[in-house]
Amino acid sequence: MNGLATLLLSYSGFVGLALAMDRHQEQAELPALDSRRRIGWRVLGSLLLVLALMAAIQAEGTSVGISFWLGMLSIAGIACALMFSYAPRRVLSSAAVIGGAGVLAWLNGYAG
Repeated sequence: MNGLATLLLSYSGFVGLALAMDRHQEQAELPALDSRRRIGWRVLGSLLLVLALMAAIQAEGTSVGISFWLGMLSIAGIACALMFSYAPRRVLSSAAVIGGAGVLAWLNGYAG
């Protein structure tokens, strides 16, 4: 279950990092952000990527977990790029739902 959590958290992390950029804010039709909120998006995206790394390490161990995380980052990056290309207005809502599902999947794997 933590493998799925790694993928979902990675996707939401990439969306958070992307929304800190002007180009992607325009694509998602969000209002222009001040520097404080831009930093907030970067921190949120980075935090989600670190949580994804923790889930991968918990699932597979340290050495394999890091390699697994890098593979999941590749898949999540492609999914993020496709969402910005084909459904940019739905990126924020999809990241919120997918990120929440990732946290629940991680907590479920952690408890079990």
